[in-house]
Amino acid sequence: MRVVVVGGGAVGVTTAYFLGRRGIGVTLFEANEVGRGASFGNAGLLVPSYSTPLATIGNALEGVRSLLGRPSAVDVKIWPNLDTLAWIARFLSSTRASTARRGLSALAAFTSRSVGLYDELLSGAPADVAYSKSGTLYVSRTDASLAAGIQLANRLKALGIPSVVMDRAEARAHETTLSSSIAGAVFYPDDARIQPLNFTRRMAELARGQGAQFRGDRVIGFVRDGRLVTGVRTATEQVLADRVVIAAGSSSPAVARWLGLRVPILPAKGYSFDLRLADSPQTSMLFAERHVSATPLNGLTRATTGLDFHGFDARVSAKRVALIGAAYDEYLDSPRILEQGPAWAGFRPLTPDGLPIVGPSSRIGNLVFATGHGPLGITLAPATGEAITDAILGGPQTVDEAILPDRFGI
Repeated sequence: MRVVVVGGGAVGVTTAYFLGRRGIGVTLFEANEVGRGASFGNAGLLVPSYSTPLATIGNALEGVRSLLGRPSAVDVKIWPNLDTLAWIARFLSSTRASTARRGLSALAAFTSRSVGLYDELLSGAPADVAYSKSGTLYVSRTDASLAAGIQLANRLKALGIPSVVMDRAEARAHETTLSSSIAGAVFYPDDARIQPLNFTRRMAELARGQGAQFRGDRVIGFVRDGRLVTGVRTATEQVLADRVVIAAGSSSPAVARWLGLRVPILPAKGYSFDLRLADSPQTSMLFAERHVSATPLNGLTRATTGLDFHGFDARVSAKRVALIGAAYDEYLDSPRILEQGPAWAGFRPLTPDGLPIVGPSSRIGNLVFATGHGPLGITLAPATGEAITDAILGGPQTVDEAILPDRFGI
C-alpha cells in the first residue's frame, strides 16, 4: 500500500511515522520547510487540560466585543462571504450546552490518548526536544476567574483528567516567579511540554527512518477515478497512491476544494516569541484572564497569545505583542527581560465546533482528513497519526464520531 500525505507540520509528519511503522509506504509533500507553519510558533504545551472546544458562548461574546471596537481575546477583522457566514452559523450552533458537553468528552479522550503516546515516541530523543512531564498551572488574578477554573477542573476530573486547586501561597510555592497579586491557580499534573519545531523535526527523522519519502513539490491537484482519489498532481508529474491524507492545516480548505469539498476551517492567527528572563519560570503556565501562556523551553520562555480572525494576513499585531508584555507584568513578580526574540504570527486551522477533522472522507473514496486541530496540533499529533493509520488499515474506529469528517458532509 502507498499513501500520500499532503502537509509537513507536526500532524503530517507524525502521521507519516505511524503509517511507516506499520509497513505502509509514505510520500509526504510539503512545499515549504517541514514544521515551519503553525507548528513553528506553537506554545509547545501538551494539554489534556485544554480540552474545552473553542466554540463557547464566551468566545462568541469576545468576538462581538471585537466587532464593537472593544478590547477582547478574540479579534475579528474578516469580510464575510458565504463560507464565513456558514462557519459562524455552525460555530453558534456548537455553543449549545449538549453539543459542548459532547465536544468536551470527545476532545478530552483524544488529548489524553495523545499525550499518553509521547513517552514511547520520544524515548531516546535529543535533549533539544525538551520533553518534560511537569504539568501546567492555570493562574487567575481574580476570585471569579479562579472559581470558573475550578468549575472546569471538576468537569475535566469527571472525564479522567486530574487537577489540584491551589490558593495564592500554594501556587507561589509551586512556581516562585508568580506575583503576590494572584488569587490562586489550578494545576494539571498530567500536562507536559515540548519544543514544537524540534519535535516536528524529530518525527520527520523517525518517519524517514521508517522509509517515508519527503518531497518539496507543491501539490496542485488530485488524480481521480470516479468517486475515488488515486493520487496527487504536482507541476511536473502525477504521484499515484492507494490513500491520500490531507494534513495541510489552515490550507486544507484550498487543497480539498480541488475535489469539490468545502472544508469549514478558518485561519485563526496566533502570536508567539521567546524571552530570556532573569528569573525564568520552571512550570508551564496559562494566565487565565489574559489568555497568554508561558512555556519554559531550553532556557527560554515561549510566550503565546491570540485568536485573531484576520484571514491570511500574516502581519504581527503590535497590540497583541504588548498584551503579552502586560500579562507577564501582572502575573509574574517583577519580570526582567534580558532578551526578546522576534515576534511570530501563524494560522491555526479552526473548525466551527472547535474539534479536529480526523478520519476517512464520507464523500470521496480513498481520501482521509487529518486537519482542523486549532491550537492543539502538537498535543493531538500522535493520536491523530495513530487513528489515521488504524482507519487506513481497516481497524476499529478509534476516534469519537464527533471528530469524524462526516459531521460536515465531507
